[in-house]
Amino acid sequence: MEMKSESKPPKELVEPESTLQRDGKSFLLRFKLPDIRGMSDINIMKFPNSLELRARIKDKMYFKLMKLPENLSIINQSFEKGMLTIEMVE
Repeated sequence: MEMKSESKPPKELVEPESTLQRDGKSFLLRFKLPDIRGMSDINIMKFPNSLELRARIKDKMYFKLMKLPENLSIINQSFEKGMLTIEMVE
């Protein structure tokens, strides 16, 4: 998902609170992004054994890099009331 480009670097860089739940072969990741308005402000990049999250609003950027088991696939993502939820499976 592409995030709106900003010409100036953010004044504040924040690592969001996050949780990871595993149930068999499925994973549920949750990120607390209280100032973010919606999915258009969020960029999720999936790599073979990690996930990178960037979310930006004005002069504030949330950034998180999570190491994950290899070859997980994102099956669903949603954003509601400041909480980003990503579902992944092996």
